[in-house]
Amino acid sequence: LQDLTAGRCVTHFPHCSQRDTWDCGVACMQMIMRWLRPSQFAPQIDDCVPLSCDELAERKWIIDACESQSIWTIDFIIILQRLFDEDLRQSFDFPLSSRNQDDDGAWDRARYLYLSKRFGVDEAYKSYGYYKDAFERDAARVKKRFVLARELNLPMCEARIGLDLLVDVISRDECIAMVLLDNAVIKRSGGDYAGHYILLVGISTDAEDIAQAEACCGKEEDPPSTRYCLVVKNPNWPESITFVTPTLFEKAWRANGTDEDVILIAKAM
Repeated sequence: LQDLTAGRCVTHFPHCSQRDTWDCGVACMQMIMRWLRPSQFAPQIDDCVPLSCDELAERKWIIDACESQSIWTIDFIIILQRLFDEDLRQSFDFPLSSRNQDDDGAWDRARYLYLSKRFGVDEAYKSYGYYKDAFERDAARVKKRFVLARELNLPMCEARIGLDLLVDVISRDECIAMVLLDNAVIKRSGGDYAGHYILLVGISTDAEDIAQAEACCGKEEDPPSTRYCLVVKNPNWPESITFVTPTLFEKAWRANGTDEDVILIAKAM
């Protein structure tokens, strides 16, 4: 459900916080799954809602499917394909009992598109502290998953897209995006690269929201013509939604190490 009040164009669904240092992407996946089962949650809710017993089972299913705590975007693409395809949901033992049958249509009609400036494994990343401990093991798994994705002709495009296009997509009804960022840039800590997944759920032109974004992110780098901010669900922040300036977001999204990965997800009306 979108909120078009106060200058916001935002898709609402319950927030989910990550439970460990490495599972931001898992939390994002669980928020996507909440978004796809509207009958189980009140509309217009952004609050952080604890995981139910069924959702804990889903969390285990996601982690087992990834086969690692060092998770790459292609791992989530394989999971999305299993979720959105009814036959695959059954063959890969997804805990179907956790879903309300009234929501089946939303799951089966949902679509995704994976965009990245580079598909595969960049050997230069082995020198990054964030990747190096598990790089060799990750590389073997990730390469196999890209081969599988191509064999299955999954919806992927190796391309560098502009921020304007991304903003246009997430501003539409029933469209969100899962994005890989450099968390050191978002936190403005000046530290080494730290990959982190967030959800983009809309934009806001409201003056108070923009002021919050500028207070958190700084406004000296944003051009005067930028009169909107991005609305984000960040599983590592306590707030259910936060506001980020376009300049800081793009810097974190295009940082070395992210490959500018983004997954666009649309739910059929």
